[in-house]
Amino acid sequence: MFLKSAVFDHEGKSLTLYELSALQRIDHLQYLAEQELPPDAAMPLIVAQNIRVGARVVAESLWQGLTEKEVTTEKIKEQIDNLHREVLATWPVAMIGAGDYFVKKLSDMIPPEPENETVIEDDKDNEVDDAVTAEKHTPAS
Repeated sequence: MFLKSAVFDHEGKSLTLYELSALQRIDHLQYLAEQELPPDAAMPLIVAQNIRVGARVVAESLWQGLTEKEVTTEKIKEQIDNLHREVLATWPVAMIGAGDYFVKKLSDMIPPEPENETVIEDDKDNEVDDAVTAEKHTPAS
């Protein structure tokens, strides 16, 4: 296959997670649209939604590692739904969050972290010559 994979380690546990395919990204966006909460939703509902969405990303990734995958759309959805429930039932929240981030990074769904650039600044360039005031400068001043 063409999808990237990497070993995900969390608190001494390891498993292989996979990049999401183009179809899985589309399905994931549709899943997100279905999970939309009303603007006045309480914070606990938003947190619960974030946990469910993170577990869904992990489940979609884990599906790539199944040795016996069904290829019909209905069977794929059923298998991912089963993995989703398994992740929610057996993974701690911190691991779901870390796995979600790991898969999104592996799938290039998160911008790369900026490299630590060493910037040498001239202290003279940082000095302010004029005091900042609310007064308007006039030619006489």
